[in-house]
Parts: sequence; structure tokens; C-alpha cells
Amino acid sequence: MFQKILAMVFCAIASAGAYAADPGITDVHAQQRYPWNGKVDIQYTVVGDVASAMSSAGLSSPTIVVSAKDNKTSIVYAATAAAVTGDARITEGTHRITWDMALDGYTFKSDEVTFKVAFTGTREVVPTSAPYCVIDLAAGTTAESYPVTYMSAPPEGGFNTDEYKTTKLVLKLVDAGTFTMGSENTRETNPPREETIAKAFYCGMFEVTQKQYFLLTGNDPSANKGDTRPVEKVNWDLIAGSTVLGALRTKTGLDFNLPTEMQWEYACRAGTSTDFNNGGSTEEDLAEVARYSGNQNDGKGGCSSAHTAVGSYKPNAWGFYDMHGNVWEWCLDAYDTESKSYRGGSWQHAVEACRSSHRGYGWPSSWSQYPDLGFRLVVNPAD
Repeated sequence: MFQKILAMVFCAIASAGAYAADPGITDVHAQQRYPWNGKVDIQYTVVGDVASAMSSAGLSSPTIVVSAKDNKTSIVYAATAAAVTGDARITEGTHRITWDMALDGYTFKSDEVTFKVAFTGTREVVPTSAPYCVIDLAAGTTAESYPVTYMSAPPEGGFNTDEYKTTKLVLKLVDAGTFTMGSENTRETNPPREETIAKAFYCGMFEVTQKQYFLLTGNDPSANKGDTRPVEKVNWDLIAGSTVLGALRTKTGLDFNLPTEMQWEYACRAGTSTDFNNGGSTEEDLAEVARYSGNQNDGKGGCSSAHTAVGSYKPNAWGFYDMHGNVWEWCLDAYDTESKSYRGGSWQHAVEACRSSHRGYGWPSSWSQYPDLGFRLVVNPAD
């Protein structure tokens, strides 16, 4: 049952990304329904010509984004489009909408919540002409936007450098295609079947690192510190909310997300059908491409315990690093009615857990205590 979450609702003043001065969104007021039924009524005012400003910046399809920040935990919960009804326009004037938080499955409790309304848009992506997409995060949390660059080839020296693991985020194009997902291993909950990736997408070349996460959020929760090591101890709700995905969408105009399990396994396998993406199925094969429980002391990446710097082992045939081991990676999909899926195994798991087809699961709002659970990102091209 959906729990009552608000004893008090704070008003918020929402900036509008790169257009905070004019146009923008002001005078945001939120009020819970009484008796509580999971719905919050929100009023906001748009000033200036949002659509024209976004168009001049190369963004189209301006839309409203709504979020709620639990000030006790700093977790931000983002609304889905399906859960917001009413006059959700970006035309100048005052608008009233309703967010049915129950539809989004949010069950957190707090008496200190701030609601925010902002607007975002999309930037058209032409996948066939841009094998690489690079996001510049150097300006950090105060940036009004993150510059986006499309590249036809890697830079001199390649992408496996500190620059592309800290201040820049690099994603590589994955073409559409068909593959066999799952495994005949009787211990799997993922039986083999043919699946089709209908649209090309960009996938993070590396797991999101601690420095990148710090630039996006202003903090680093990781237990095993290192700028180029993967961020860990992050829960699904925090990533999926406006703190990470919402910020990236607003500041780039791109459709950032966590990968679906299908996208993740397709990118991981890179055309292989074996347990590991280098074409092998033995522990020796895994040691070439992953930090796992059997090779924590090999010193690769400068770390001889726990996870290590991303990109320390061999990439797969499509150029993706650490799809096996290092840290588990959250996926977008639900594992069951209460938990979310994650993939890839980790530094403290053995060979079996690191297979391409293996699935793990965790609770989206509470699994932030594990030093082997992180994520990588995808960008889905505009329709």
C-alpha cells in the first residue's frame, strides 16, 4: 500500500537550466491532497518564450519535468510523464498540474520535501554519422548546460585516458541488430531466446566513475576511493531521479537513461555467444576482461584490492570496458514487483556471477550500502 509521505510540502523556485534568467519557471507551489491519496497538486508560472529560447539552443520538443527532493536524505524522485496530468505546458502564464506519485511507485516517507518544476528538450541525434558522443562535465553541478560533442573517430591517444574517465563522459554507438539473449545454464533465470534491438543507441564506454559522479551530484558515496574507479554505494532511485539522469537530460537535451537488460547484454556480448565477451568461458578468459574475486591482487589499474580503475582490462570487440566484474551495473528493468535488475558481476564475486547472461537484483530505494554496485549510462536517439 502507498504510504502517506508528506506532513509538510515546501514551495520551490525552479530554474530552467540554461534559461534561468528569462525565460524560466517561477512561483512553484505544491499541495498534497487531503485525505492523502498519493496525489500532489502543483502550480507554476512560466515567464518568457521558452520554446524560442530552446530552439535557438538547438533543442526541440520542450517539456515539463517535475521532481520531489527528500531533504532528509537528499534523494530526488522524478515524475514520469504518465503520472502528471493537467495543464503541463510551457506557454507563458500560470499552469496547474497534478502528480500522482502512487503511479510512479514512490513509497518514501518524509516531512521535508521540496518540489521542483523545470523544462527540458531533446537534441536530434544522427547515429549513423556519429560513432562517439562525448559529454563535458567539467563545470560540475553549477553548469547551466553540459557541452555535447559528436566524434567520428577517437582522439589521438584514444579514449582510455584519465580525461575521459573524469571530466568527460564518452559513449559509443551500438548499432541495431538481433542476438541470442540468455543462457542454457540451468542456474540462470534468463533462458536463451532471440531478441532484436530495433534502434541504435549510445552506451557508456566505461562505468561511471567517482569523479564523474561528483561532477554530476557534488558528492561521492564510494567506499573504495579513486577518481577513475567506478562509483559505488548508489541506489537505483537516486540515479533514476533528477539528481543524475534528470540533470543530464536537462543539461544536454539528450535522452539519458540506465540501459535495459536487453541493451546491456547486447552491448556486453558484442557478437559473442560464450560466457564471456572475449569468446571464452573459462576463468582464464574472465581474468583478461574483468576484476573479479580471483584476481583482486593483480595490481591492474593501480589497485590491488576491491574494484580498480575503469578500463584496466581488455575491452570487448565493440570497445566497451568492464562489462564483466569491477562493479555490478544497475539496469532500467524491474526484476520482479519489488526489485530492479543489475548485471555483470563484481570484484567480490566469482566466475559464475560474471557471465554475460547472469542477472542480479536489488531494492531500488535502499541498496546504497554495497561497495560493488554502480552503473553505466546509455543515450537513446530521438524518435
